[in-house]
Amino acid sequence: MSTAIPPLKGDAIGRYRIRLVGNSGTGKTTMLRRLESLLGIPALPMDLVFWEPNFVQVPRDVFRDRVQEFVDKHDQWVMDGNANLILGLSTTDIATDVIWLDPPFVLYFPRIFWRTMRRLFGYGEPCAPGCDETWRSVFFDKESILLWAITQHRRVRKRYNAACSADPVERGGKWRRLGGWGAEAKVWFEQVEELAKSR
Repeated sequence: MSTAIPPLKGDAIGRYRIRLVGNSGTGKTTMLRRLESLLGIPALPMDLVFWEPNFVQVPRDVFRDRVQEFVDKHDQWVMDGNANLILGLSTTDIATDVIWLDPPFVLYFPRIFWRTMRRLFGYGEPCAPGCDETWRSVFFDKESILLWAITQHRRVRKRYNAACSADPVERGGKWRRLGGWGAEAKVWFEQVEELAKSR
């Protein structure tokens, strides 16, 4: 009997509720779109329901209600973001799979830098409608996405390392870490592709 761990656990009847977590710039939204397309399940990028134009945060209860509405509406989904503490509800608890994207900082920071530069000069989609990057928001704001990525790297790793260690997929849990320079994520996604073909 094979003891191989499937790339996604799902629930007892084969439905997937996938949470993608990790620091800003680690590839969560890109992976979300790939899984949405591959598995044919609804996707919720957290930024779309968290930000109003000009990077105004929606009230917590509004944000929570938007996410709850999405969860109530769909029995399968994939969502990204690290907003569990803000939500006051744990989408991680109801997820069947939690995928922690944890590449090295020196790999993903250049990506988020150039992504932000493209947005700043109008060549990239903003994270949410009306949230256009400006010189001030990028370089002179304490909420700068670049500063956030730098200051949160160790905090995010510490938090998710503890969560992943407590409930790893290797011991029947739902947490899976994809680290390294890209090979782990590539192999994992190829396994998900094979899984999707068999559905």
